[in-house]
Amino acid sequence: YQALVQRINAVEAMANVTVLCFDKTGTLTRNHLQVISVTPLNDSPVEASLTRYLGALSTQNSTAAAIAAHVGSVEDTSAEKRRELAFTSTRKWGAIEFGDGVLILGAPERVLPPDHPALKMAADQSAEGLRVLAFASAERLNGDNLPGERRALALITLQDEIREDTRATLAEFAAQNVRLKVISGDNAETVRHIAEKSGMTIKLTYTGDQLTAMSDGEFESAAWDGDLFARIEPDTKRRLIAALKHRGAFVAMVGDGVNDVPALKEAHLALVMNDGAAISKDVGDMILLNNAMSTLPRTLAEGRVITQTIYATSKIFLVKCLYSIVFFLLA
Repeated sequence: YQALVQRINAVEAMANVTVLCFDKTGTLTRNHLQVISVTPLNDSPVEASLTRYLGALSTQNSTAAAIAAHVGSVEDTSAEKRRELAFTSTRKWGAIEFGDGVLILGAPERVLPPDHPALKMAADQSAEGLRVLAFASAERLNGDNLPGERRALALITLQDEIREDTRATLAEFAAQNVRLKVISGDNAETVRHIAEKSGMTIKLTYTGDQLTAMSDGEFESAAWDGDLFARIEPDTKRRLIAALKHRGAFVAMVGDGVNDVPALKEAHLALVMNDGAAISKDVGDMILLNNAMSTLPRTLAEGRVITQTIYATSKIFLVKCLYSIVFFLLA
């Protein structure tokens, strides 16, 4: 079945799942990012600045690797670096400070000034299912916060490929009355487009900022009613899983990154992609060796066969015990 079971009752637990939560990247899509375009927002040499930024990164994630492949060869510029703020799912941006300024890369709504006209362009591209990043510069970092005065340099548009078997897999879960919920750190319009293209019906969407502003009761209702959650931070993702459990759902979580670990630990059943982070595989109950959710419907069916066999055997022993008690009383 292309699944490595790390907890002995994981297959049987799969049979009890009523809500399946998953990320967009690496689950609905292949996580093979490709840069479509780099749109300059002023007359500055964008590729030279991008090359400098990428060359100074301590570690390259899949996004940085895709941009590096687009711009060509990247030289090591770490000697020029004074300080680095790594990109995180909570911050939604990363920055590197050099002697002559700061370069910033991240979500457009975080990096660009609030009134910048490029935000509309980014929103339109996100609505088409594309991933959009903003590249900007500043004079100096403001501690661990974004600099107040930022100069927009470019919009970087990337595309990820949807898995061929995603639509059929999600349809099988829907036929088994398993509720599906997408929890992602990406832009809401991007995730909605990918989810709907994968065959999901999205009725209610919530963002991380909306959820943070809710009371506990409102948060729990939103977690239960919502189909898609975007710009979600790791702790909010964990709270969503906890709220679903509080409503009586048996929750399975599919993830692959470090930011998924709190939610994976909170879920009743943790399902992890084989090419995911080592720490996520350590906490996973089952590892999907082929990195595809298409394995899960077969696991669900196998788990239900095992469960039904256990129930049937239990009934036989129950009847046997009842007959033994009756015969004992009669004797």
